[in-house]
Amino acid sequence: MSTTAAQQGTCVLRDSSRVTGRLWLTPTKAGELLVKTEDDQQFNYTPAQLAYFTFGTAKYITIDFPNEKGSPATRPVFAQVVATGKIEAIRYSFVRNVGGLLVSTLLVRPIGSSAWTSLPENGGLKQLREVVGPLVADQPSFARVLVSGRINYDNLLEYIVSYNGYVAKQP
Repeated sequence: MSTTAAQQGTCVLRDSSRVTGRLWLTPTKAGELLVKTEDDQQFNYTPAQLAYFTFGTAKYITIDFPNEKGSPATRPVFAQVVATGKIEAIRYSFVRNVGGLLVSTLLVRPIGSSAWTSLPENGGLKQLREVVGPLVADQPSFARVLVSGRINYDNLLEYIVSYNGYVAKQP
């Protein structure tokens, strides 16, 4: 897979300094962000160097993602913020070395938590309900829809966004 098309954006480094320019995101397992500023300076950033960046209208944060199964170690990676509110959701996508296949994982957490829970997009519905159920338990109508089996990996993000919007409007 090739580098994404350039888009205007801003990088925020770990020390809170900012770099603005044209950004290219390289979708490799390691992840790399290429930046060219208006005065023709070029920078390459890894996830370990950045707190977050905006890429066009998208926002990416750096998270520590577990290495291969069974390994206790983690590595910093870029993940796209896909939902904000009472439930936060991010998507981590990378190109798998074998076959160059693009793999995505949705991660969720209640706002304020530091721990993300991974929901592989090919995971089972039981796992989805076990992870998301406690997050929506405060809204019985949303909990019923989840238990009914109508929510799956294809419509989960829409469901989370709807839940966040509903909760935000409550007194």
